[in-house]
Formats: sequence, structure tokens, C-alpha cells
Amino acid sequence: MLLKTFRYTFILLIFTISIVSCTKNDPSASSTPLRIQLTDAPTLSGDEPEHQIRELYIDIRSIEVFVVGPNAREEWIVLDFPGDEYNVLTLTNGRMRQIVEQWIPANRRIEEMRLILGNNSRIVTTTVREIPLEVPREIIVEDIGADLRLHTISSIVIDMRSALFYDKKSDTFEFKTNIRVFPEIFGWSLRGTVSPTDVFAGIMIEQDGMKLFSSTERNGTFMFLGLPGDEWTVHIFPDSLRGFRDTTFVHKIDSAQRVNDLRTITLHRIVVEAPDPDPDPEPEEEI
Repeated sequence: MLLKTFRYTFILLIFTISIVSCTKNDPSASSTPLRIQLTDAPTLSGDEPEHQIRELYIDIRSIEVFVVGPNAREEWIVLDFPGDEYNVLTLTNGRMRQIVEQWIPANRRIEEMRLILGNNSRIVTTTVREIPLEVPREIIVEDIGADLRLHTISSIVIDMRSALFYDKKSDTFEFKTNIRVFPEIFGWSLRGTVSPTDVFAGIMIEQDGMKLFSSTERNGTFMFLGLPGDEWTVHIFPDSLRGFRDTTFVHKIDSAQRVNDLRTITLHRIVVEAPDPDPDPEPEEEI
């Protein structure tokens, strides 16, 4: 009887220790999953055929977030990110790639993000020529405002907004970026289709000094993510060699629709007016 009682007591003790141990190791008790997504809306300029860009790699080495916690406690947290190179030309028009997922203390707020870039950012041309890019060593994005709530997956989007310009005189590329970082659930999306669909077009939308760029896919579609509400001016710039006019209009975000669909935007051809016929020639004077 004594042996049986000891056996039950021992099993109960082991079970209790297991529960306590699991509770201590369970991150969901005080942390929340944080996911970092990468996207881009590049602006590319290159007039020479050999400089048409096939791939654009951004070398990201480290990602840190600045969080504010209870009692105004502030700290930088280095995310568990091994570093990698990303072809951002594959991440356009709403495409995203998850590059970080980890547990992070909850009930805090992400205010800033710091990206450390490496030395292997580059472009690959259509002739498979690799051209190194000079990029900033460090980029800090402020005013993110992402709340880390318990039992809620927090997803943050890094929009690289890459801008690449080709200088024909010096045969060099200049790279600039104006990164946006926003919670994935922030704001609204705007999408549409340009017709004819085989006409490549650049798209620019602007609001209160903010300008965002994209370009149409092969099927004529485009998309912008994480937009504040109110009105956006939409500019469409078709390939000038195809003979279509630029188009500009204003779209007011419908707050009841998470994705605002512009549907099909039909381009109009440039009409070249025939020159006026010469007026009747003056009758020659008789000699």
C-alpha cells in the first residue's frame, strides 16, 4: 500500500513539473508572433538596350526594431534574421515574401526599424552583366506605429520603393530608396488593369506629397498596398512608342472596401491631325 501511494505521488509530481515547465517555455504566455514581409514598387530608368534590367538584388544583413513597452521602457531588438539577398523585381504589385518570423514580447509598440545593408547589392542586365550598386549602410524608418498585441499575429511590411537611374554619360547606375514600413493590416489597397493589356505602362499615384510608383504586369494589372484613405491622383504613362496618351484621374478611397478595384482603364490613342491643306495659290501675275 505504501509503495502504491508513493508511485501515485511520484507520477503526480512529474505531471506537475511538466505543466510548470511547459508554461515557462511557452512563448504565447507573454509574447506574440512577429512576421516581416518584403515587397517593392521599383522605379527603373535605363535607355540603352544592354542596360535593360532583369534582376535587382538588395543585400539585407540585419533587421532591428525599436519597441516601446510598459512604463515607457524602450529598447532595440535585433531580429533573428540570418541575412540574405533578395531580387525585389519579383516582389511587385502586391507580391510579398516573408523574411522573418519569431516570437517577440507582447503589449509593446514598434516605433522604428533599422536595416543594415551589405556590400552585394547589384543589378543583372538582360545581357547577364552584373553591376554592383552602392547602397546606404544603414536605413532607419520612423513612425511605424505597429502594436504588438498578445495572442495576435503582427505582420509588418517593408516596401523598398527602389529607384534606379541610368546615367548615359558616365555609364553608371544611381540607386536610391525611400523605404516605407507599415502594418500589413494598415490602410487600403488599390488595383486596376490597363487596356490594351500589351501596352507597358508606368503608374504613379500621389497624395499630399507622397508619390508611389509601379508598372503594369504582362496582363496589364497593377496594385498598391498600405494606402491611407481619402483621394489619390492616379497617373498612367504608357510606352510613348505605342501611340497612346497619358491618363490622369482622381480616385477617392472607398473605406468600406479593403481593396479598391479600379477595374479596366482604357487608354486612348494619340490622334495626329492632318495638316491643313495649302490655301489656293495666288494667281500668277500676267506679264
